[in-house]
Amino acid sequence: MAETGAQTSEGSASPHHPNQLRAVREAAGMSLQEVADAIGVSKQTVQAWESGRNALKGDNILKLSEALGCTPNDILGYSKEGPLAGKLRAMTPELEEICDLYLDNDLTMQTTIRQILYTNAHHRRPRRH
Repeated sequence: MAETGAQTSEGSASPHHPNQLRAVREAAGMSLQEVADAIGVSKQTVQAWESGRNALKGDNILKLSEALGCTPNDILGYSKEGPLAGKLRAMTPELEEICDLYLDNDLTMQTTIRQILYTNAHHRRPRRH
């Protein structure tokens, strides 16, 4: 099961960050259970994310965006349209395009891309064993 505890470190939304997960899920025509099953978490975890009780971590945001057919920005409320348009742009259009290109690849290629980025990053992430 994925972690559901609130996390405020870099790369994750704060527990009070208003997200658009429920609106995006409903627009995709998916139930809480369908989303939970698609990304390997419980229905209660998805509910906690939607209500803001628990923070959305980066890896879960990516899984959700793939399952719901949207961008991470859509889930976080940073979209170009809607009530937050132009107010909370977290990513430049170029970076958003790079993320879309990354997500269009299979998991093997995504792993290779991550390894290249981590190898060349100034601050390396610890390896998972």
